[in-house]
Amino acid sequence: MGGLLAAAAWAGFFFMPNNKKFSEGQINLNIDGPKSVISGTTATYKISFENNQSVALKKATLNVRYPEGFVFLSSTPDAKNSGHTEWQLNEIGARKKKEIIITGLTYGSLNQKQSWRVFLTYQPENFGSELQKASILDVAVTKSPFSLAINGPSKTIIGNGS
Repeated sequence: MGGLLAAAAWAGFFFMPNNKKFSEGQINLNIDGPKSVISGTTATYKISFENNQSVALKKATLNVRYPEGFVFLSSTPDAKNSGHTEWQLNEIGARKKKEIIITGLTYGSLNQKQSWRVFLTYQPENFGSELQKASILDVAVTKSPFSLAINGPSKTIIGNGS
């Protein structure tokens, strides 16, 4: 009788679906925005994160490292720190999607690639450890709002007073 109960328990363990399994692959983190910008112009970036599973994510925090030369102007929702780099998301429910919109100015050398680096730290409700997901978007200043031109004669004559 005990063997039969043990076999039934093992069969249930292997064949009955567990809808509370966590899979890191079902957490999506993306950053969308212009990959090429004009130096000194305003650009808007959208950071979206999605929990595509039946397990809620607790203690969720989003951290952003801006590209060199990026000047923060605003975000929706507001950041939780004075450097405008951290958002306390608390809980991301099962099958929920959220986003943060960031607007700022980008300055830099022409055609030099810089990176947005975004990190989502969280703890699945059925897990005892913190986990992290990362996303990167490379951007480059491809145009300058200024141009410099020098005009003059293509030939000169020595001794000519003009």
